Amino acid sequence: MDESLFIDLFRQYFYKAFEIMMPSLLASLLIVLVVAVVMTVMSIQEQTLTFLPKLIGFVFVLALMGPWMFDSLITLIQDTWNRIPSLL
Repeated sequence: MDESLFIDLFRQYFYKAFEIMMPSLLASLLIVLVVAVVMTVMSIQEQTLTFLPKLIGFVFVLALMGPWMFDSLITLIQDTWNRIPSLL
């Protein structure tokens, strides 16, 4: 067994995880920035007000991008399953 195969497999999983997480992370970042600006303008000191908008944004992104995320994971798992004979 060659370790370059495992390094390549790890790199592939790492990039795919990063790609799948980015839409929800970017949505959360934008929501937090908007809520922080609104809270600063209105002089509100409550830090728990960001939770509900982030949750709503995450659910919205998951509803829109969920099928693509699931398809990407299924494709990655199938590719890995098909590569098992070459890994042994």
